[in-house]
Amino acid sequence: MSTKETKVIGGKTLFRIRALRSFGDIKAGDLGGFIENERNLSHEGNAWVSGDARVDGDARVDGDAWVGGDAMVCGNAWVSGDARVDGNARVGGNARVDGNARVGGDARVNGDAMVGGNAQVEGNAWVSGDARVEDNARVDGDAWVDGNARVDGDAWVDGNAQVRDNAMICGNAWVDGDARVDGNAQVGGNARVSGDARVEDNARVDGDARVDGDAWVDGDAWVDGNAQVSGDGLINSNNDYLCEKGLGSHNRSASFFKCKDGHIHVLCGCFDGNLDEFENKVKKEHGNSKYAKEYLGFIEVVKTHFEVRQ
Repeated sequence: MSTKETKVIGGKTLFRIRALRSFGDIKAGDLGGFIENERNLSHEGNAWVSGDARVDGDARVDGDAWVGGDAMVCGNAWVSGDARVDGNARVGGNARVDGNARVGGDARVNGDAMVGGNAQVEGNAWVSGDARVEDNARVDGDAWVDGNARVDGDAWVDGNAQVRDNAMICGNAWVDGDARVDGNAQVGGNARVSGDARVEDNARVDGDARVDGDAWVDGDAWVDGNAQVSGDGLINSNNDYLCEKGLGSHNRSASFFKCKDGHIHVLCGCFDGNLDEFENKVKKEHGNSKYAKEYLGFIEVVKTHFEVRQ
């Protein structure tokens, strides 16, 4: 039931609530947070609004959901199941938070977005549009997920990363830093996209692949396995990179890829440089050994693949 204690916010009068019965850690007579009208809080289940949290408009909290701290739920938003919204979080528009999901910190969930399963949205993160964050996924930091984007599985979007349009982040993938994933792009498996990297169009990054620096992966390209693309890498198609594993005495993986200025870049162990530099390093360190022949043989394959002039 509502008490006589009120709070006026944005021209709306909200009333502090008092528990009519005991449930969970709440005892009959305990004071709760603020609601605008009785429809904001279900009397079925163990739903509750606590602290200075506020629920107004046509928003609803039901099931065993809990809204606490200084959180606000407004508009037509719906918080249900065992979901929790706390801290300074805001849930508005037609957004829905359900299952065992958590929205906290200064996070915002609005539009027609949905946060469900065991997902967490924390920090200053925003989830909006028709975006979905589900399963065990996490969106944190200053990250932004909107449009029709999906973040699910055990995926994590962090930092200042942006996931937009119809993009999907799934599996154990991680997108962080100032990275952007948009269009119909997908990042999955154990892949990581970070730095100022961009993945867009119909591109996919999967497996244990890493894309970072200022690299771009777009078109219909698919970067997977142990491939690494960094610096000014530019992958427009599957012909723009090669990845070979099991090279040398340490069975290393080596990635060879095109860059924006047209040169072929190489990442192999601690080596990070162009193809000529890599060839010279192999000759210097391995001489005429078996490993030199192995490396140099594959370098010739790379030159043929990328049509490098001798």
